[in-house]
Amino acid sequence: MKKPKNVLVEYQGGGYDGCMWEWNFFLFDEEGEFYCVYASGYAGIKTEAKALEALQDKEWCERNQATKINLRSKKAVVKFTEETAGSLVKGVFDFLIENEFSYDLFFKCETCKEVCQAYEGATCADEATPPGTHNTCSGGGIHISDRDIHCQDCHDEHTCQNCYDFWEDTSNFVNGFCEFCAVNHCTDCYEEFRAEGEIVEGLCSVCRSHEEELKKKDPKQPTLFEVNNG
Repeated sequence: MKKPKNVLVEYQGGGYDGCMWEWNFFLFDEEGEFYCVYASGYAGIKTEAKALEALQDKEWCERNQATKINLRSKKAVVKFTEETAGSLVKGVFDFLIENEFSYDLFFKCETCKEVCQAYEGATCADEATPPGTHNTCSGGGIHISDRDIHCQDCHDEHTCQNCYDFWEDTSNFVNGFCEFCAVNHCTDCYEEFRAEGEIVEGLCSVCRSHEEELKKKDPKQPTLFEVNNG
């Protein structure tokens, strides 16, 4: 079989106690060189010989729901990110970026619906996000919450600066804090206050006084609350 080039293959690998299968990946780069991106369990493919044998086997492809993604096609890559769990997309993109493959990687942000380009430089959380939470982990300019993917701008705009939860609806945000954190946290000095009435418009009494002094010196200068809440 002639070696494929610029192809990422997603398939049902895995297979061990507690898990019948999970998505695995391998790829052939622009030179036709094989790389195991992620392989697990008895069904994981770790060698070029096994990969070529599998791709020639139509029954294997159907049984393991193998999908080929053309890494030189922006449309194909974006479709892959739309149909695959965000944590898996991030893992594949991290592999390609860290190993310096020459592919332009794109994804569709679930929040703004814009097609964005992944890049190197973002950090990654230690653990994947448990289902049902709002927390995020990030990498390569991609941020995931549950199974969704978000661009850097949407991640920054929709993430509480105190608890770091991701919220689709930011209408109740105060100075970048979610409605729960804004109740007893000053959004300027980040100190926590439990007494009722200590926090007004997201600020404690000390920070409010500071804002008022700045306003007296320059009435045209917007306050922190005005800046963050339009």
